[in-house]
Amino acid sequence: AKAEPLGVTPRRSGTYLFAGEYFTEEVRRQIIARYGENALYEGGLSVRTTLDPKIQLIARKSMQNGLMKYDTLRGYRGPVTSIDVSGDWGVPLGAVKGLEDVPEWSLAVVLDSSATGLTIGLQPARQASGEIVKERVEGTISKEDMGFAMRHVVAGKTVKAKSPAEVLKPGDVVFVQKNDGADGAYSLRQVPEVEGGLIAMDPHTGR
Repeated sequence: AKAEPLGVTPRRSGTYLFAGEYFTEEVRRQIIARYGENALYEGGLSVRTTLDPKIQLIARKSMQNGLMKYDTLRGYRGPVTSIDVSGDWGVPLGAVKGLEDVPEWSLAVVLDSSATGLTIGLQPARQASGEIVKERVEGTISKEDMGFAMRHVVAGKTVKAKSPAEVLKPGDVVFVQKNDGADGAYSLRQVPEVEGGLIAMDPHTGR
């Protein structure tokens, strides 16, 4: 048996990382309160909870899509902020805080806007040291992939735009999501003003 090579099965990530982070944090606090911090991190504990991360992720996606649909029907409220893109736009963009609980969304800055769509620069990743990587990645948003923003809010009133250039200009920072199966193509996103929360469980068993 000792001569046999060891096989490694990597732990699945993604679902476990963001499907129920608030629930998991409460479990962590209760374990520390009951057994102490050393037992939690060094005691080799095996912890079972009532949360099913797969079901929770599906439920979360459904709720998120509903909130987004409700919000976008009321028009686009504008960019997160604006930065200077005359030089290396990656540095100021890297300083803008994004969303920690929606990993499929990224921050991007508008580099060019026209009647057919936008050219964007994606927020650069950070090295382990905290420094921003030197690589700069660009993408595009077509007019169709920002269709909801053609109805945008100006001075409290909803205005219809004919061109993406009427909605966003170079330097505007926005949230985007990569399109499935399309290299370099993204869709415009907007953080809903309405909030929601959900825990999925079997009422008969608590799981």
